Amino acid sequence: MQGDEPDTPIVVLTGHDDMEFAVQALEAGAQDYLVKGNLDADSLLRSIRYAIGRAKLEQRLVLSEERMTAAIEGGKLGVWDWLLTSQQFASLSDRWLSMLGYHPDDGDLPNGSDAWLARLHPDDRAHFDSALASHLEKETPNFQCEVRLRHRQQNWVWVFISGHVVSWDAEGRPQRMVGVQQDISERKIMEQRLEELAMRDTLTGLPNRRSFMQAIDHEHGRVKRHPKLSVGVLMMDIDHFKSVNDTYGHAAGDEVLKAFSSVIGGKLRETDIFGRLGGEEFAVVLPDTDQAGSWQVAEKLREAVAAMRVTLDDSVVVQITTSAGLTHILPGDTRPDGAWCVPITPCI
Repeated sequence: MQGDEPDTPIVVLTGHDDMEFAVQALEAGAQDYLVKGNLDADSLLRSIRYAIGRAKLEQRLVLSEERMTAAIEGGKLGVWDWLLTSQQFASLSDRWLSMLGYHPDDGDLPNGSDAWLARLHPDDRAHFDSALASHLEKETPNFQCEVRLRHRQQNWVWVFISGHVVSWDAEGRPQRMVGVQQDISERKIMEQRLEELAMRDTLTGLPNRRSFMQAIDHEHGRVKRHPKLSVGVLMMDIDHFKSVNDTYGHAAGDEVLKAFSSVIGGKLRETDIFGRLGGEEFAVVLPDTDQAGSWQVAEKLREAVAAMRVTLDDSVVVQITTSAGLTHILPGDTRPDGAWCVPITPCI
């Protein structure tokens, strides 16, 4: 109807005074209509003003929808519309479905919101329910959480979910929620890598000093709660390591450190905690291990290191030994300034 000037407000002047024609005119793009027999100056002026106002409102609505569509597409957001009363999703966008490996035409789409929520990772369900309840009880203005959902291929996908209630019944009960969902798996992988860098020694891959001290704090907490527990701590270093660096170079020293870490790690239990404190200094936490057992572990590790042979690139073979001290964590121990103030008994 509007031809080459789609933004021009249109008022239809007609001789038909019936509702069906009026609806057709408005559906075709007109903003208002006038009947010839009822036309006067005031009616014409009022209709023109109304048409101009309505046209501006429609233009703003179109622009708003275009911006929203651009934001959703640019942010790679999936859109959801949840009917809480019937526990059904009124709609799930194609992008939302594709995040979990589905297509709208798939015959095996989960049926109902409960079926979709069953795809939440077991460790994330409580967090999801808590965030949702806080919003439904009007404690938070929006519902937001980061959770894992099971993909159609059975892997886990990290997603950020955000939404809010858009309608309530007469008794104030929520009826409908709308929101968006974003795949944040890449961000989570990056966060995990950064966390590993912060908590792991880059050369050996062992827990670094910060991570190791956190582990000792955890074990100390266990001992304080259960004083009968016995937790051993071995402090170890490589004998005369400086001479290795001076004789063969720091690259050779790095190879020795990595080999030492591998040999010691291979002799420990999965529950033991082996960390590098810095330089050639290492430590081992031995949970649920009494003094006699700790001494046995220390001797086993000493023998394993003595049997080590590190072959360098130039076929030179380096042999090392280790020294260790033994202590046990006690309920009354303290940890001022990041160092355990406990007596170390030389054992090797």
